[in-house]
Amino acid sequence: MMRQWKDVKPDGVTFVGLLNACTYGGLVEQGQSYFDLMTRDYAIEPQIEHYGCLIDILGRAGRFEEAMEVIWGMRMPPDEVVCGSLLNGCKIHGRIDLTEFSVKKLVEIDPNNGGYGVMLANVYIESGKWDEVEKVRKVLEEQNAHKTPGCSWIETYAVKNQQMVSLSL
Repeated sequence: MMRQWKDVKPDGVTFVGLLNACTYGGLVEQGQSYFDLMTRDYAIEPQIEHYGCLIDILGRAGRFEEAMEVIWGMRMPPDEVVCGSLLNGCKIHGRIDLTEFSVKKLVEIDPNNGGYGVMLANVYIESGKWDEVEKVRKVLEEQNAHKTPGCSWIETYAVKNQQMVSLSL
């Protein structure tokens, strides 16, 4: 647990860093403890970033009931990060029901982002639900949804090169 010093008081940014570290370290209980410590001992009101980290921690661990309790208890509507974190956990653990819920929320936030439909179709593919895959693809085509192309930068010998990948839906 964190050492408590008299003159040092962590802020919300400190806890985002701690929660992110717990996410990537798979430290579920410690992440929940930090979230509780932040609100209880330091009276820091959780922001959307803190909730996003906590949902990510719980989703990666497959603890969806707890993740949904956090989402329903938030004092603000879930954003793309929160819903995307839940979606990522659902994809890892094959939770089609919550994948559909997450994608629905993400489409409400950004209806033209075809990437969410592509992720849903991929989950259906992994589950062998080919009829559902076709339905999703048809909707994406009808809505003329787009998927943002992937992009990365590589700098070699002070020359920057941009690599873009774009797939048609």
